[in-house]
Amino acid sequence: MLCLDGCRPDEALDRSLASLRTRLAAAPAEEAAVTAAELSRLARGRLARLAPDTPPVRPRTARPLRT
Repeated sequence: MLCLDGCRPDEALDRSLASLRTRLAAAPAEEAAVTAAELSRLARGRLARLAPDTPPVRPRTARPLRT
């Protein structure tokens, strides 16, 4: 997943390729955290488009799962 909200169309390809290169080298746990953050950004963007009059909510920082 990659959120490109706010990215100009002429920058989207470069940003996508840079992200893929970085993420391919990441450890599985790091990739899972990045994917979760990207999904969160995508969901927030979609909700903002569906309910434009709703005030934005500051996102929480992710906490590691307890084992």
